[in-house]
Amino acid sequence: MSRLNFEDRLRRWLFDQLPEAVTVKDVAGRYVLVNKAAATLLGVDDPRALRDKTDFDILPIEQAAQLDDAEMPVRAGQILHFEADAPDPATGKVRRLQTTKLPLTDDSGEFVGVASLVRYLVDLAEESSHSDTGLGLEEVLERERELLRTIIDSIPAKIYAKDIHSRFIACNVLVASEMGTTTAQAIGKTDFDFFPSDMAEGFFTDEQAILHSGQPLLGREELVLDKLSGAMRRISTTKVPFRDRDGNVIGIIGIGVDITERKQAEERIRHIATHDSLTDLPNRQIQRSSRCR
Repeated sequence: MSRLNFEDRLRRWLFDQLPEAVTVKDVAGRYVLVNKAAATLLGVDDPRALRDKTDFDILPIEQAAQLDDAEMPVRAGQILHFEADAPDPATGKVRRLQTTKLPLTDDSGEFVGVASLVRYLVDLAEESSHSDTGLGLEEVLERERELLRTIIDSIPAKIYAKDIHSRFIACNVLVASEMGTTTAQAIGKTDFDFFPSDMAEGFFTDEQAILHSGQPLLGREELVLDKLSGAMRRISTTKVPFRDRDGNVIGIIGIGVDITERKQAEERIRHIATHDSLTDLPNRQIQRSSRCR
């Protein structure tokens, strides 16, 4: 087995071991990625059976319509966090679900789908059941936080959250390393602590506009200093309002995708096309001259 196939299978195995239900839908609302927990939540044994299907293919129409309506803000660039009650397929007991939905974009910042992470909240009344496994409620919650941290750090994108003063309240390893710091040391600091003042001022202005208007910033191309290499990188940035349960804007969440290589490739293609056009110019002039004789 090649190393690539082994790594792909390992990632697939880890993905299916997650207790959280994780799904990815395309722009048409069709499932393109589903782990085992998500398939179970949707009442299906084999996750592959859900591929290319929509919620309307597998759920009662009213429930599917509710899910479709819930994803409308995500398609507009918002990241949503909400809770709802639903029956547990394993026990039939009504449990509270905590859901996070976020928009997915390609290298150019175009919306390409919706990612969802759903988990059952730990009931305080069931704390004793966790103690049977040697884990108390706090340990269970800490393990879940560590799992989410691992997922965020594994995503090949810059992910961060800031408060209303544009101070970092969370970031993944990629953000911290490119700023020349650690995730822990970044907390409480602003871009002014890591970037040239004119660059940091631009980031701050954009974020304050989002905080005051409540409108997201989608697919903005920015030049950002990478302190690891000292080079400027071109980043496609999406920033959306971070809201509390009452809908109040309490900060911003940002996702940045490095598109430097793609932009450089596009520039090389343009250069080649221009060079070929100029090289062919004398031939076209000779042809026109011949036709005039």
